Parts: sequence; C-alpha cells; structure tokens
Amino acid sequence: MPPLIVVVAAGVAAYAGYRWFSKQIVSPEDAAAVGAKTGAGATSAQQAKDLGTLEWDEAAGAYRPKSVN
Repeated sequence: MPPLIVVVAAGVAAYAGYRWFSKQIVSPEDAAAVGAKTGAGATSAQQAKDLGTLEWDEAAGAYRPKSVN
C-alpha cells in the first residue's frame, strides 16, 4: 500500500507541475493580445527601425547608415 501512495503523490505532483508550466508559456497570439489591451504595441525587438541607406565601414568592419554631407 505505501508504494501506491507514493505513486499517487508523484502523479498529483506531476499534474500540478504540468498545469503550472502550461500557465507560464505565453504564445505569440497571447502576447499580442496583452500588448493590444495595454496599448503597448510592438516592442523594439519586433519593430524594424528604418536606417536608410547603409554603407560598408572598413574601419569598423560593419555596415553604418550613410552619412549625409
């Protein structure tokens, strides 16, 4: 009988852990709905910033916005 109690307790703990974990996961649809409710809109990671024309900078080894002279 004691092993049965341990198995039932482990099952209850696993089910509770599953329910807790499923509440922690946020799908993109849910995140968009929360953003729409709060009026936050898209974050900077989701929204691309227009840098204009880029040119290669040899000194830095990266693309930089083209300077307007």
